Amino acid sequence: MGHFAGHAVHELVHLDSKLFTTLRLLITQPGALTVEYFAGRKSRYIAPLRLFLILFAFFFVAYTAYKPLAAFSIRTAAKHDAKAVGTLLDMVAKKKHMTREEVAERIDERWQHWISLLQLSNIIAIGLVLGLVMVGSERKLAEHFVFAAHYLSFSYVVSLAIWPIRYFTGIGPGIASKTIGITTSIALFIYLYLAMKRYYGAGFFSALFAFAGIWIAGMLLMLGPFVGAILFTAFG
Repeated sequence: MGHFAGHAVHELVHLDSKLFTTLRLLITQPGALTVEYFAGRKSRYIAPLRLFLILFAFFFVAYTAYKPLAAFSIRTAAKHDAKAVGTLLDMVAKKKHMTREEVAERIDERWQHWISLLQLSNIIAIGLVLGLVMVGSERKLAEHFVFAAHYLSFSYVVSLAIWPIRYFTGIGPGIASKTIGITTSIALFIYLYLAMKRYYGAGFFSALFAFAGIWIAGMLLMLGPFVGAILFTAFG
């Protein structure tokens, strides 16, 4: 047991050190982690996909475990449009001979499950957006995917950083929520611009087009599973 415990502590400390080094570069020098990866200095840092999955796991738990802050929840959607969502829940509940709460629970369970499965699609979607925006850069598709994984990893760091604020202000409509949303969007755009400037040598408008494409892709990848979960619950 002593040998096992010592081995486990060694691995944990090693991982923490590597994780700290990776996160520090990710946060403080936008785009540098992608540069380091393709410069062959991979062993110093956590691999892009692994980093993405680790941070997404923390993000997903934070925003689903505590129901009042569940980002992927029809209850949260109801806070923004109580009448439309309430009518929808009542229709499904009547069709399935269930209570509104039972219907909401089933929809949330399926939505969260599908969202978790589709996260790799998020990397692919953003990689394709970058490929279109930077079509003349002569960068390979794999490079866009790695850049996307690092950008998404940073977005999860930001989401985790604002979780305590969300805890006190809530995730529903209101001045606080709008302020957080606008501030977060500005921060993510600035980060994307600096990262693209460092890695691609891209300018402001390239980053702006990429950000718009990323936002659209993100919305589709969030709404698709949401609509699917409702239809599956209603007709499945």
